[in-house]
Amino acid sequence: TDLDDASLRPQRGEVAVGIRPEHLTLAEGPFSSPLKGTVALIEELGADLLAHVRIDAVPVQIVDTVAGEAAREELAPSAVDRDSAVIIARLGAEADVAKGQTVDLDVDVGRIHLFDLVTTESLTARPGDDAAGGVES
Repeated sequence: TDLDDASLRPQRGEVAVGIRPEHLTLAEGPFSSPLKGTVALIEELGADLLAHVRIDAVPVQIVDTVAGEAAREELAPSAVDRDSAVIIARLGAEADVAKGQTVDLDVDVGRIHLFDLVTTESLTARPGDDAAGGVES
């Protein structure tokens, strides 16, 4: 997506970055540019597992949060830790990750979504994409 296009510019310069769990993978090899974080929670789902990874980023509250109350409480930043956010990586069941482990995640940068924090509109929506939902700051 070309952010030089005037229609894609945020109104006040602040954007939220959205990454779907299936667009994150465990980093491998010297040519990756990973996100580093700490595994906060693991959900085993049979063929997949969801790794909730705390990263250094300002958290943004999404409108359609679906996590259960217990997970929200466990993953909520503490009063001292307001500059970290949790992202979720959908990994294969064979992934070797554990709660408390530091992991490197690669991002499929072609699949990143950007949202204007003022209007909550997607700056990167593509035809047929369902990422046009908004965010709440």
